[in-house]
Amino acid sequence: MKPNYIWILFVLLSLNIFAQRTMKYFSPESQYYGIYFPDDFLVGTDHEDNIVTFTDLAEGGINITVSSYIFENKAAAKAFIVKFAELTEIKKEEWPNDTSKFDDLIKGSVKKGDNDYWTWWYIVKDNHAMSISINKPTQITDEDTGLSKYMIENLDI
Repeated sequence: MKPNYIWILFVLLSLNIFAQRTMKYFSPESQYYGIYFPDDFLVGTDHEDNIVTFTDLAEGGINITVSSYIFENKAAAKAFIVKFAELTEIKKEEWPNDTSKFDDLIKGSVKKGDNDYWTWWYIVKDNHAMSISINKPTQITDEDTGLSKYMIENLDI
């Protein structure tokens, strides 16, 4: 197969996966963002810390956690993301930076222990900083990251 055909096949398969899922729209009390998530996921909110968790109730399912912070300016938001990454033990030089509608969209992954897999996306748009992470007791699959990327690509900031 030619490389273009492989890419087209991948996109069509990805669309088919998400076409089978019904998505719902969620915006926290703060109204800082809006995000789509699968309607069969459980939503948990921590209003005090601006943290929202979307949990797949299926065995071996993923948890997707969204944290949102507003700063005085873009520089402060970027500084926060760098500090937050240090706390999650992801070094900035290891991050591939994706081009997108955001000022920064940075990804990192770690494995802690035998059953603790994490992938983070750090997002900066103007003075708004966000962290979106997925956590799973088993290896994070392409379908898991595809779902998270769909949620990020359709994120309203």
